[in-house]
Amino acid sequence: MRYQKIIETVYIGPKNKSQSETRIRVLLIAYPSIPENPHLTELIKILTPLTTRLFIFTSNYAVRQTSDAHVFVKNSRYIARARSLPSKIANYLLFQLQSAHFLISNASSFDICVFHIGTTLVLPMLLSKLVAKRSLLYLSGSQAQLTEQTYGETLWGRLLCRIIAVVEAVNMRLATMLVAYSAASIKEQKLERYMSKIAITAARFVDTDVFKLQTPIEDRQNAFGYVGRLSREKGILNLVDAVPLIQKECPSARFYVIGDGPLCDEVKKRINEAGVQVGTMLAGMVPNRLIPDYLNQMKLLVLPSYTEGLPTILIEAMACGTPVLATRVGNIPDVIRDGENGFLLDNNSPPCIAERTIEALKGLVTETISGNALCTVASEYSYDLAIRTHREILRSLSLR
Repeated sequence: MRYQKIIETVYIGPKNKSQSETRIRVLLIAYPSIPENPHLTELIKILTPLTTRLFIFTSNYAVRQTSDAHVFVKNSRYIARARSLPSKIANYLLFQLQSAHFLISNASSFDICVFHIGTTLVLPMLLSKLVAKRSLLYLSGSQAQLTEQTYGETLWGRLLCRIIAVVEAVNMRLATMLVAYSAASIKEQKLERYMSKIAITAARFVDTDVFKLQTPIEDRQNAFGYVGRLSREKGILNLVDAVPLIQKECPSARFYVIGDGPLCDEVKKRINEAGVQVGTMLAGMVPNRLIPDYLNQMKLLVLPSYTEGLPTILIEAMACGTPVLATRVGNIPDVIRDGENGFLLDNNSPPCIAERTIEALKGLVTETISGNALCTVASEYSYDLAIRTHREILRSLSLR
């Protein structure tokens, strides 16, 4: 069945015919990632009530049953378990071609093209411009910075970083509108030249029916942990190297590692070499529905990243009343207020991570800090607020 056959124009908006009605048909192109991608799922939940037709083109996304008949997901083919740089580049090029083909084939069926983790998707972005579609690009982090942290030590890695930086600049010029999660990310990525078309908004939300306080902070064991991808740019090795220093000062402290990634074997090796296996739990990849249970066991979540946008796990942890200790990168400093609703690292060296973690476990983590984290999520990351914010973004985009 061709997609054009099942997409028709539907009007939404006020029932009062005297008021203006809005037609919103959206194609969401999301760069492939993990099957259970909470950030993508979150964006879909926001866009669903705001659209008459929502198509999601991605790869490797676990499609869930939905009662929304106007939402469709198309997963493209990809190279499974692409770990080497050449296979990752091949996946990137393949997705560019497939998403561009889908866009052209269905150009008459949507009005707005939204790019999620798509700062390097230059081919579909260019085609959306050629077919006169408005485009919305989410600035969820710099792929050039991420590549530099992962491959920057090699000649090919440095060359790739420069290429990606150029592609990102082209994409930002082509996009009709950009969405940044905070002013800090604009400054960090040097995006001031695009200020005229940037919407600065924390347009995110946490499902507080799932991520919620289950165990008061004072009743939790002396535990700290990491949840996320085990990769170099996340600073996970720095955190692992800090564990012996932490457990020397806090012998009862337990360390949880939740996630998987290219550094999984190296993480296990360093834990074994440091002799901290007894106080460490490697949970591996955990279903998203179980993450709140782990967060409610921790007194502190540590995110020592080199580069970030706005980590989903950060606000999910805060929704569970779990304070976060994180580096001052990306949008993090606009969310965490040091000593008030969480803690910030001056750098992500193992001694610095150890010092601040020890301080937190020995008394800085309090019921007040935990309560302030909960209040931050309730006031700034509710679903209703995300809907209102995105409605304004789409209206603003329609006027451009």
